Amino acid sequence: MATYIVLHAGYRSGFIPGAELIFSSKTKNADYHGEMNLENFMHWFEYQLLCNLEEPSTIVMDNASYHSTIKDRVPTTASNKASIMEWLKNKNIPYSKSMLKVQLLSLVALNKPEPVYVADELAERYGHQVLRLPPYHCIFNPIEYVWGITKNYCRDHVGKR
Repeated sequence: MATYIVLHAGYRSGFIPGAELIFSSKTKNADYHGEMNLENFMHWFEYQLLCNLEEPSTIVMDNASYHSTIKDRVPTTASNKASIMEWLKNKNIPYSKSMLKVQLLSLVALNKPEPVYVADELAERYGHQVLRLPPYHCIFNPIEYVWGITKNYCRDHVGKR
């Protein structure tokens, strides 16, 4: 049995016309989530969702990785010393080459900007805003209710004669 990846968005009157994206999963195992990635999502987001919204809208998103890609990544403890120094240099934050990695990370923490999400910035260019749900609170996402109904309908009707 084929598995399909479905992206869509709704508003007060139902699904947004032209915003559907449906494609067959190429993965044979149960983990098909890797097929929806930043590239696929951003293409759909710009050319099928944002282009089809008729008025300024608030777009509700969960914290899926492809929804939450940060434009300018801030160094972390996993970053190497050279990349931390490069980040500080690009931000015109003074540091010494003799500083330890932990000291450099302290400078990063003191100067850490608010995250700018790629999707949010794109939505703003089209006159919309993104509302991000807190992690593990998908119950507040209206589309989850619709997906439940849709999945039940497909299970009961699609492919049955």
